Amino acid sequence: MEHELAHVDAARCSGCGRCVAACALRLFAFETHNWKKTSVMQDAERCSGCGDCVAKCPIDASAK
Repeated sequence: MEHELAHVDAARCSGCGRCVAACALRLFAFETHNWKKTSVMQDAERCSGCGDCVAKCPIDASAK
């Protein structure tokens, strides 16, 4: 069964880091563009699709 990968909407991301902390596989990292810090998935191939990152996002910037 194929799982859905989470992604981060950079326009909505506040850079709080909750998704980064929630990911047990440590697939997320921070990037800075135009002085704005956002979370990005670094290794999508390893994503299990568990949804922990999505559940922790307080502003729904992470989605499946």
